[in-house]
Amino acid sequence: MLALHLSDIHFRHPQCGGIDPERVYRAELAQHAAEQVARLGPVSAIFVTGDIAYRGLPEEYEAASAWFDEIAVKVGCRPDDIYVVPGNHDVDRTAFSDRQVRLTVEAVAQATTENRRERALMDTLHDPESAKNLFASIEAYNAFAAQYDCNVHSRRPYWERYFPLTEGAALYVRGLTSTFISGIAGTDDRRSLYLSALQTGIEPLDGVINLAMLHHPLDWFSDMDSAEPRLLGRPGVVLCGHKHTQWLQGHNGGALFVRAGSVNPERDGLLWAPAYNFIEFNVEEQDNRKDVRVRTWQYDYQAQGEAFRLRTHRLDGLVQDYFDHRVTLRGEWRPKGKIGHAIEVNADAPADCASINDIEESVMAAPQTRQINRRFWRLAHSERRSIMVGLGKWPPDTPVENEYAVFRAAIVALAKEQKLGALDEAIQIAEQEE
Repeated sequence: MLALHLSDIHFRHPQCGGIDPERVYRAELAQHAAEQVARLGPVSAIFVTGDIAYRGLPEEYEAASAWFDEIAVKVGCRPDDIYVVPGNHDVDRTAFSDRQVRLTVEAVAQATTENRRERALMDTLHDPESAKNLFASIEAYNAFAAQYDCNVHSRRPYWERYFPLTEGAALYVRGLTSTFISGIAGTDDRRSLYLSALQTGIEPLDGVINLAMLHHPLDWFSDMDSAEPRLLGRPGVVLCGHKHTQWLQGHNGGALFVRAGSVNPERDGLLWAPAYNFIEFNVEEQDNRKDVRVRTWQYDYQAQGEAFRLRTHRLDGLVQDYFDHRVTLRGEWRPKGKIGHAIEVNADAPADCASINDIEESVMAAPQTRQINRRFWRLAHSERRSIMVGLGKWPPDTPVENEYAVFRAAIVALAKEQKLGALDEAIQIAEQEE
């Protein structure tokens, strides 16, 4: 499995909708990535570790959607197989001008100990109005991320996905939300943000290599001391962005940490160099041992030569143009979720533990469901609601606290009932009328 890792794209309104000086570098990156795919093979997934926008505005996400479609085609990836997490630039800080939003986020941010902050976060997620306030600053991001099934809310404060690698082996990816309290104190400082054990407690499973993707490096979190051993101290992979320089490091017996660099870094930076990564997950079996070889290629832009270069790495005294990290798997992976099992979805209930509904996730991971989901979320809200009312999956006169969860539960239910064809037809009609 080959993945493209991007970060810190910073689509900025109004430039991104017209004369954009960064467009040429995005175009060169996409073309360069396409040339590497001719050698490496097609991309199975695109992982984007935040700062997609610059100020968290809807217009910025419109530009991002269009560019994501373009680069997905160039690297041979389905546009449905893009996975995103929010960064600090995806936070619309004008949301904090609302007093209730500000007070809700401050209640979590100003908790004086980690235990109190954890309780404050859980209390907020359990209260529908408070949860709405907690995620208010990334509303435009969520509206964008929903097409990739990566939006977050009280019931789903992070997202997760399994990628089968071989029979009995899989890559588990968890997209963490690092922006719960981002922006509330102005500039985010190191050790000022918060992840929580709710997100970092990833269960070790037989035959599975874990990958966590988030925007901020771990030293930006107040709970770094507990998050670091959970994420870096165990075998797996951690992808992040935020800092505009590339970096990777393998931890002995632990995780591979990979920082993407920035697709569009600030031009006044001393180390200005647009960058991206390719990461390959390959299962190797020998003598009853099963390893996942994680191979990373890092590319950055050289202004003098006006071209991307492949960075080199010194490993065991040898200089190589890639970096290898190995994770030994124990046991065999057996997928839990199968369409047809009973699914009970309470759209307004928050997630209380580290495992989200496995069956619901397996339904949403199916290629047909992801393709329909992406097109569904690109429709106007009124069209989405009208479609679900017509299919009997939306309460026409009842207020809904968590529309993201209700829409998602409706798609899952239609998949279970083998009625995705009806949803596809309704979407096609709405698309033709636009």
